[in-house]
Amino acid sequence: MKKLFLWYSGTGTTAEHMRNFFNITASDTIKIAYVDGLGTENNRTESQTLSNNQTGSWTEWLMGFFRKTELLHDQAYGYKEKHQLAQLEHYFKLLEEIDPEKDNHVELIIGGHSRGAAAGVLGFITALYSCCKEGNTLEGSPIKKIRILGVDPVPGTKGNDLLGLESETAEFKKNPILNMLNFIESSSKKEDLFSVIYYAARFDARNEFKADDYWLNFYKSQLLNKQIDTEFYVGGFRHSAMVFEDDEISSLYNGNARPTALMKELVKRELGLPCANIVTLYNGLTATELTALSNLANDTGNTTLINRTNKSSYGSASVVYTGSSLQEIVKKITANGTKKSELNKVNLINNRYLTL
Repeated sequence: MKKLFLWYSGTGTTAEHMRNFFNITASDTIKIAYVDGLGTENNRTESQTLSNNQTGSWTEWLMGFFRKTELLHDQAYGYKEKHQLAQLEHYFKLLEEIDPEKDNHVELIIGGHSRGAAAGVLGFITALYSCCKEGNTLEGSPIKKIRILGVDPVPGTKGNDLLGLESETAEFKKNPILNMLNFIESSSKKEDLFSVIYYAARFDARNEFKADDYWLNFYKSQLLNKQIDTEFYVGGFRHSAMVFEDDEISSLYNGNARPTALMKELVKRELGLPCANIVTLYNGLTATELTALSNLANDTGNTTLINRTNKSSYGSASVVYTGSSLQEIVKKITANGTKKSELNKVNLINNRYLTL
């Protein structure tokens, strides 16, 4: 078995940071590529377009995928979005690691954080969906499993309109992720082709960083009728808590039960590497965060948590943000007559589940 891992970094996050963060060594059976996030120097200066990509691709399907991605690239709105989709060329290089004569079982692990999940990962899914609509399916290919990791997807202030779904029906567009995954599976005649991990932050103080509607709708539908193998995790009180230790507010947690550790261990598990017990780790993380929320309601909140969960904690950039602090929101819930125990039920703030 061979596994190909591609990670789309979030805005302002370099591929080098994510490479050091995960610290996974490539091997004969694990191939890895990290994509620079929007706003980084590498992403900003890269001028090679998809039309110039020469991959020597090994199947008709890959060429169809390439052509469809190029169309998405041309349809995207704005410089940044174009460069996010252009970064799919990294995936072509990974696919060249597949030897059709030797590799009869290949698994893809496609992950991303922030805009990397809302544009990069969904751009990949949409390109694959469009190829399947045109008859370039995965039937007969060595790709047996595709594991999707969407980590606190945020579409940005312009929204997530670059997916090229304008021609689809209104019903289809209510839940495009689920509908695209189902179509790819059925057209490729590969039952249970996909599995999905949706890892959302518990909170972010900035209204402008509202989590992606597409991903939230996907998760809600899965709760009602689970059609795709899906796991849901909530952790961290800042948007980048899973990929930056400073944003995770490390002093709040005990041992390994923290947002960054959960992120690393989930990726290890998906790659088939030795990892910690995910259930134990997640239960510990959840208990810590729910206790922290309860303490805020009781005026015994962690000072660092209070300071790091309001928009002023984002420095000079905070002048362009709107949003209430975590402490203000908790106080408002309790002041309205809601019992403090109600904090242990679901409260949806900016498309994120504050509590479970």
